[in-house]
Amino acid sequence: MTEDQGQDGYNILEHLTLSDIDFQHYNEAVNHEHHRSVDDKCLLVMKQLRQMGHLEKEDIQIDCLLHRICIQKNTLFAEKRLRFLVEWDPTALSQYNDDYNIPLHHVASFSCIEGFQIVFEYGIRYYPKKNGIHLLFQKNARMTTHSTKWLVKHVDEMK
Repeated sequence: MTEDQGQDGYNILEHLTLSDIDFQHYNEAVNHEHHRSVDDKCLLVMKQLRQMGHLEKEDIQIDCLLHRICIQKNTLFAEKRLRFLVEWDPTALSQYNDDYNIPLHHVASFSCIEGFQIVFEYGIRYYPKKNGIHLLFQKNARMTTHSTKWLVKHVDEMK
């Protein structure tokens, strides 16, 4: 399903991973409710596409769908869509993109604390022996570990 791209260069699968707009002029409760609704609807479409054979496991890595969820500069994290993709293809957690980043690098750089915790917890769940904790220390192309920078930056929030 990766070949059909819109005018913006994204295909439908990539659009389904994009977060909705963080409406700052609404109160927080309305904003979170709207975001949950968008997450639910996009997840439903992803599940339907999977059932119809239009979303395949390979698409997760070919289109970097997990990366796209994790790179959203948004305080609201697309948790349900992330869970759906990770539970279907846990190896996507350790997949490098073209910039030699893994999804944990993206949530460390762009996401909220909940996003980081969810991605890290999945890493530990699917790779409990060694690789899960090592995701924290994977270096990207610039030989930096975004995860450790993020931990230092957000240590007070985690208390």
